[in-house]
Order: sequence, then C-alpha cells, then structure tokens
Amino acid sequence: MKKLINLFISLCHIDSPTGEEEKIANYILDYFKKIKIFAKKDKFGNIYARIGDNPKLFLSAHLDTVEPGRNIKPKIKGEYITSDGKTILGADNKVAVATIIQATKELIKEKNNLSFEIIFTLSEEIGNYGAINFDYKLLKSKIGFCFDSSNPLGTIITASPFYERFDLKIIGLEDHASLPDQAKNVLYPLKEILNNQKLGKIDSFTLFNIGKIQGGYVRNTIPGEIIINGEIRSFFEKNLIKTKNKFIKLLEKIEKKYQIKIEKDFVRENPGYFHKSKQAKQIINKLKKILKDLKLNPKEKVAWGVSDANIFNDKKPISF
Repeated sequence: MKKLINLFISLCHIDSPTGEEEKIANYILDYFKKIKIFAKKDKFGNIYARIGDNPKLFLSAHLDTVEPGRNIKPKIKGEYITSDGKTILGADNKVAVATIIQATKELIKEKNNLSFEIIFTLSEEIGNYGAINFDYKLLKSKIGFCFDSSNPLGTIITASPFYERFDLKIIGLEDHASLPDQAKNVLYPLKEILNNQKLGKIDSFTLFNIGKIQGGYVRNTIPGEIIINGEIRSFFEKNLIKTKNKFIKLLEKIEKKYQIKIEKDFVRENPGYFHKSKQAKQIINKLKKILKDLKLNPKEKVAWGVSDANIFNDKKPISF
C-alpha cells in the first residue's frame, strides 16, 4: 500500500489537464519499459500495454484531469489524501492509473503467467476522445474493465446512458423597450419551451435537462436572441430518439406560432450500454464471486454518467 500511495502522489505531481497529457504519458511509458512491459503510444497518444501473449481482458483508465489541475500539492491527512484546497487532487482518474500500474508490477514479480492488456486514454473529460480514437487493431481482449467511478469498491456499473447534447438559438427581433409592437420578444417562445417541455426524468430510463440559458444585452432592450444548452440521456436509444423528436416538434410549433426561427444543433456524444446478455451476466456473477472472496460487498448499479466504457462497449468488447 505504501508503494501504491507513493506512486499515486508522484502521478498527482505531474500536471495533466485535458490536452496536456504528454508528460504523464511519457512518464508511464518509461515506467513500463523499466519493468520490461511491452508498451507503446497509438497515433492519438493513448498508451497501450500488453502483458503475456494471449490476453483475455483489458484494464483501462484515463490520464487527463479537470481544472484546476496544475501544481497539485497532495497531502496525507490520517487515512485520507487531499489537495491543499487550491486545486483538485486528481484522484479522478489517477487512483485507477496508479492501482493498475502497481498491481501489474506485483503480478510480474509473482511470475504467475497472467496475460492481459492495459489502455490509458487521453481526453476523457471532454468527450472520451481518447477511447474514440484508440487504435482498436491493437486490442485482442473481448472483455474489459474501465475504472472510472466514485462508487464504493465492489460496485459494478452495468449500464450507462446514450448521451446527446443540443444547442438552440431562438432568433426573434430586438428593439427598444418602448417599441414592443416592433419587436419579436424571444422570452415568449422561451416561456413556451419551459412550460411545455418536461425537465428531469421523462421516464425511468430517460433524462432531459437544460443547463444554460443566455440572452439579452441591456436593460432597456427587448431581447431578440436567446441561446439554450441542454442534453438528453437515456439507457435505451429508442427512448432518447422519442424524447428528442417530441422536443423538435414542440420547437417547430413554437417557431410557427411566434414567427421566429430556432436554430437547432443536436450532437450524439456517447453511445449507451445495458448489460443484460447471458454472457454479460456470467461475467458479472464471476466478478461478484471474486469480490466476495476479497471481503468486498459486490453491488450492481446503473450510472447516469458516461465514461470510456460507453465507447469500448460500442466497439464490441464487453466493458464495465
């Protein structure tokens, strides 16, 4: 455990905000080479490593962190490791990175002939771009574990939603506050959207959220433009599409009613997964037994958040 803590702290000292992961990637690549593990970067800069000749599973974590993630000063306080309060700690995802590296090192010492693969991705925090652009020709395993969850040890994430973000621009006509008849006030169509589009849980598997609204310039002007940023998440693609199409019809109706234009931009960022197949259930049951043997409490859970596992599952390996 002491070696693991020291490795984790060393990784925390290496700045790796999204887009600036080269230093930590090179550190890990050199580390693997020192302990004689085959490792390389793919064209995107992700790290791929292989132990043994016939891997059956892969382990994965991401190297980037969110901001403020520069000049991190980790501190050990009793049973906890914290930052100095001025930055993040970087536990997301360096706890997983350090654990995978240290466990691999210990397994090699034991010479138990295990065979597995490791993927350390870049740019997970802004859209899973490392996993999207990973060179899947390198990967031999059909089963993987993506360690990127704040749940207690023993938690198995069995589902994560399809995720689609949208940006809307309501375009009316602005004018001075004294000339309301000459303006097309975009607050009215905004009100229609908020009154007619259900927010939060649409059903047990689907969420609709508007997270940001921007509009208006000065106090004495009728606003002629509003920008809305939101998202739709669902564990089932058909539910997401149904919610999206219903929302688009509402927008078209509002456009017609107020004689305004609403520019719409929908972007699918992540595929979803729901592990209900017979093969997935067999893997989960086997994993539960291993966790129980380790005196942990195995628990299946669905996650409303997304991770690299969403991308891996879309590429066909069964990933958790």
